[in-house]
Amino acid sequence: MAAIHWTEKELALLQEQYPGTKSEEVAALLGKSKKAVTQKANALGLAKSKEFTRLNASMAANVRHGKPALPTTKLPPVNHKELERPGALAAQLRGLAYDNPLRQAYLKLTAPGTKAGTAPRTMAQLKAYCHV
Repeated sequence: MAAIHWTEKELALLQEQYPGTKSEEVAALLGKSKKAVTQKANALGLAKSKEFTRLNASMAANVRHGKPALPTTKLPPVNHKELERPGALAAQLRGLAYDNPLRQAYLKLTAPGTKAGTAPRTMAQLKAYCHV
């Protein structure tokens, strides 16, 4: 079996995303298999966060009881002065649930290998991209 090569950037993304994101989604972001992601995470001593585990259990219980899997997520208020600061959008998105569509779209737009300069810089641009 051939060893899978991991770059420093991929390892950093794995360490950042693995605790609060589904393994399948992390694998898609990295362009690797789910098995490779979980094996590398285990080798690095990474684990899913308690919040992630609790949210998944809550979603499963909601589905069993005929409720929506996720409650509607309200976006944090926008401080327009803060939007001018580099990285402000990423900071806002970190506060959202791991499977929030806006957060997932941003992760895909800023994934390694994505064309530079295509990522939205404001919440309004991201919402426009997602048709929200």
